[in-house]
Amino acid sequence: MTSSTSPAEPIEENGISDSETSPPRRRRWLVRVLIGLASLVAVFAALNTWVERQLLDTDGWVDTSDQLLANEEIRSDLATFLVDELYANTDIEAELGSRLPDDFQGIAGPIAALMREPATAAVDRLLASDEVRSTWQTLNRAAHEALVRVLKDETRADAVSTGDGSVTLDLSVLVQNLAEDLGLSGELIEGLPDDAGQVTILESDELEVAQEAVELIDKLSVILFILVVGLYGAAIYLATGHRREAVRSVGWALAVSGFFLVAIHRVGVELGIDALAGGDDGRDTTREVLIIATDQLRQIGWAGVTYGLIIALFAGLVGPSKLARAIRQALSPVITVSPLVFWLSIIGLWLFIASWSPGTSQDAGAFGLLATGLFIVALELLRRQVNREFPEASLGQTMERFWDWLSRSST
Repeated sequence: MTSSTSPAEPIEENGISDSETSPPRRRRWLVRVLIGLASLVAVFAALNTWVERQLLDTDGWVDTSDQLLANEEIRSDLATFLVDELYANTDIEAELGSRLPDDFQGIAGPIAALMREPATAAVDRLLASDEVRSTWQTLNRAAHEALVRVLKDETRADAVSTGDGSVTLDLSVLVQNLAEDLGLSGELIEGLPDDAGQVTILESDELEVAQEAVELIDKLSVILFILVVGLYGAAIYLATGHRREAVRSVGWALAVSGFFLVAIHRVGVELGIDALAGGDDGRDTTREVLIIATDQLRQIGWAGVTYGLIIALFAGLVGPSKLARAIRQALSPVITVSPLVFWLSIIGLWLFIASWSPGTSQDAGAFGLLATGLFIVALELLRRQVNREFPEASLGQTMERFWDWLSRSST
């Protein structure tokens, strides 16, 4: 009796299993080139995603600004800046002189100078308070929403000023609140100039370039995503007879790309310190700012490592090795007990991965939907494969094998 399947025909279980029939050498090289090219594009896509989230996502901006204020080094420098603004825009010496007797008018200047350091410490404590942090968050949220509108060349708002073609973040409200908390007179506070506490975000000659860059980022976010998915998909499709191997290669390539992004983050921070730090005194603060401001890039990198390893491990799990078969046999009682129980367990696992995985990629729109869909398809393929291999699997049999193995190991 002859088999209905010709020996020359590759047999692919689950659509990703290996076969003894190899594709032409040129096709295998093409698969490798596509995976390498997709991984390179994935790095650029990740950098584009980071810029988009960091600069254009208001929730991300507010979260970053909150972390900046919570950092002691950065908060101390911000307190120094605000006190300097108060001293530069108000006559502290005259304010003190008005409260001193005539015979002590001459010491108003030295007292004002001596007050600078304790005033900075007091402002530092005020910045750490819940009330000021709430004001800081509200101010940053309103400012960023307005800034995004400016960068996208939409309607402008009052939170961000564009006077003389420049974009500035207005912290004057915070300066006034801190002046009140320090006990300065109402007349002195009212005399604060409008530009007290303003921080220039973009110069006038940079605004047009920034708007063009934002437009490019919006377009690239879609194009690069489609390109990465298309290249990886084409590589797996062309790997006829060796699709499991191709899937495993995709996983390792994603993991390597993730490590590369983590390395870019680390090197970028060091280069940024050298470029931005005004001197040795400012290096520590600059480092803290850059680490916090670029942390999402590090998270995206580790997300790539996480998902890449998951894909590579899955490709190994469905493979023909003795270890993979033993693991499938050990899992078979859980997988074959009931489709409902299996999928409820899978939902719990996916929620755990979604909450733990660095980069919070599940909430990234199309990527989240794609990752969820691939996760469901992969686990369903694994379930069907285990059902075919171990249709009579039971938890009791698995426990018996485990105790037998344990008893043999102990003797």
